[in-house]
Formats: sequence, C-alpha cells, structure tokens
Amino acid sequence: MQVDTPAKLRNLALAGHNDTGKTTLASAMLHTSGATPKLARIEDRNTITDFDPEEHERGISIGLSTAYLGWNGHKLNLIDTPGYGIFFSETRAGIRVADATLACVSAVAGVEVNTEKIWEVCEEVGSPLLFHLNKMDRERADLERALDSLRNAFGRQVMPVQLPIGSEKSFSGVVDLLSGRALFFDLDGDGKAKSGEVPAELASAVEEAKNQLIEAVAESDEALLEKFFDEGSLSDEDFEAGLRAAICARKIFPVTLGSSLHQVGTSALLDFLVQYAPSPVDRPYPATRIDGTEIELLADPEASLAAIAFKTTNDPFTGRQTLVRVISGVLENDAQPWNVRAEESEKAHGIAYVQGKQTLSTPKLMSGDIGAIPKLRVTRSGDTLTDKAQPVNAAWVHVSDPAMSFAIEPK
Repeated sequence: MQVDTPAKLRNLALAGHNDTGKTTLASAMLHTSGATPKLARIEDRNTITDFDPEEHERGISIGLSTAYLGWNGHKLNLIDTPGYGIFFSETRAGIRVADATLACVSAVAGVEVNTEKIWEVCEEVGSPLLFHLNKMDRERADLERALDSLRNAFGRQVMPVQLPIGSEKSFSGVVDLLSGRALFFDLDGDGKAKSGEVPAELASAVEEAKNQLIEAVAESDEALLEKFFDEGSLSDEDFEAGLRAAICARKIFPVTLGSSLHQVGTSALLDFLVQYAPSPVDRPYPATRIDGTEIELLADPEASLAAIAFKTTNDPFTGRQTLVRVISGVLENDAQPWNVRAEESEKAHGIAYVQGKQTLSTPKLMSGDIGAIPKLRVTRSGDTLTDKAQPVNAAWVHVSDPAMSFAIEPK
C-alpha cells in the first residue's frame, strides 16, 4: 500500500527475549488490520514472518523478516527479529533501520537477558523504545511485578499507558489511560475492541495511573512543567503532544498490555502506535559524507536518494532479494542507484513491498518506506544506495565476526 507522506509511516522492530510472543504479536496485528484473513499460528507453521523450513521445524525465528499493514490511514512496517542471542546480529540490524522498537516482555517472567541487550542497542542507536507486556492471560501474569522488573532495570520513566481488565485467565481487555475508556475484547476474536465505561473497581487505580503519567510527561519538558505547576495539570492537547515528543526523545518508555495468542489488546496497541510512535519524519537518520563529515538525512521525498540495504535473502523460487529502507528521496522502479561501498551502479528493477516471503510490485518506494529489490549484483547488508552525484554512507551496526566458519565443496 502507498501513503502520500512519510508522516503516515511507522517502522517498528519487534524484538524481545525468546518465547515472549513477537511473531504471534505480528500475526495478531496483521489479522486485526485485515492484512491476513485469519490468525496465523506458529504451531500451524503458517505465520507470515516465520516462513523458513528451519523456523517451522524449530518453532523459533532465525532471521529478521518484514511485513506491513494498514491502520487508520497509516502504514505500519513490522520488522520481526529473532529472540535467541545467537541470532542477535539480525535483531541489531532490525533495530537500526526501524524508527522505534516494540519490545515484547512476558508478563510472567518480566525482564530477561535479551530484554537488557535490546535496551543497550536502542540506547546505542538512539531508538525510541516501547514495551508490550504480552501473555497477560497466563497463570502468574502480573502487571505490578512485571512493571517493577522493568523499572528496576531501566528506570522510573517506564510508564504504563494501559491497565488490565481482569487477570490471568479472566484477562479480557484494557483501560486506555489516554482516552479514559475501557476496551473489551472477545477471546479468540478479531482483535478489535468494544468501548465501554471503566469498571468501578478500577476507577481509583486508573485515576492514580493517569496522574502519574501526566506528571511524567510534564517532567519531560520545561515548558510543560511550568504549565503543570501553574494550572495543576495539562490540557489534552499538551498532554498528547508532550507524550509523543517524550517517547521520541527516549524520556518516556510506554508500556502496553495484551495477549497476542487470544487477540486481546491488539487494536488498542495499533491505535497507540499510530498516534504516538515516531514516524520517519521525526527520526533523522545519521550518515557520513565521503569526506567523513557527519550529517543527518531527513525523510524528504524531494531530497536526493539514500537507501540502506539491511538484509539479503536467496530463495530458490524468487532468487536473490535485498531488503532496503529508503531514508530520503524516492526509489523509482528501474532507477540505477549508486552503491557507495562497491562504487558501482545497480539496477532497481522489480521493486516490491514484502509480506513475509510474498512480494507485491510497486512503482516506487517513498522516503521512510521499506521494500525489496531483486537481483542486485554487488549490494550486501549495510551498503548504502544513493545518487551517484551525492554519495553518503548511512549508519549501520557492528556485526561481530563469526566464531566459526565452514565451507562446503562438491565431491
């Protein structure tokens, strides 16, 4: 799908420790948005973002993959990354090219080893970080305990923006602190909420949590803090704008709730991401000119082309595919971008959107968007594709040297 401005794009890396439900969350978001006709499940081996036979066999994500969906006039690009530490270079690459990271955390286990590693990478590259407490329906799932775990690890700026309705097996929805409405979901339904009044027993907890969130937003900006002291609170407009800016500046790390497997909380999460997650316009991309000068590339369709290749696959049916994120300018079909590292031109013929292993041809990729180019000759992960007259190197991540390597030769 095409959008008319980069401001309507959301590029999100789905990351987390293994078995926190990242791939299931991606499936739930795709189903709720109507991008897929039913909820794909790992046990059924039909998930969009885990499609490799090895992933089906082991029931885990091995490499990053992408998918997209439409929601409220916006396009969300999802980069599903592995949760196992041995594949963490894939996770690091996904975080680098996304505009924000949605970290899945088990509501039972709380912070785990890879949760901390994700925090470190996000801090290193300046990526806004949002937490999603998944598996709220499980036995021993507890918001307060999980929240304490997050705050002990990452600070008091970790703030819930939702409270649960029910607990463990009776978890049936969330109270949205931003709108003040209760959102109820059908278990194993379509993931879309029915809005209602906040249950009376939650009223005082909702008021207290909302006040804490308003104070955190006020503390994130001096002008808002002055208004808060003068007026005792913030207007809805100041609160919403302040929260969005604080998330983008990594001053607040919001926490949403859900059960992806049972489609509880999915539409509430999508609504929150559209309204509060940063777009490519909000996140200039770091780069260097050939002379070493550091610059920032803006998501401007009128600017010179700059795109970064972040994953290359080689499928026996579709052949070589290179996933790219267009940083600035527009990548037109049949363009001939310049590979800065190899100092050679490539032919961008047959560019496409990518839904797992499926592709959909498109005439162009806009600034901030993600897609694939087939059959590039010399481009590899981390390479920058630009206009030949204005070459730059977009920032990339350090990938460790392998501990071992093997070569297979025919007999």
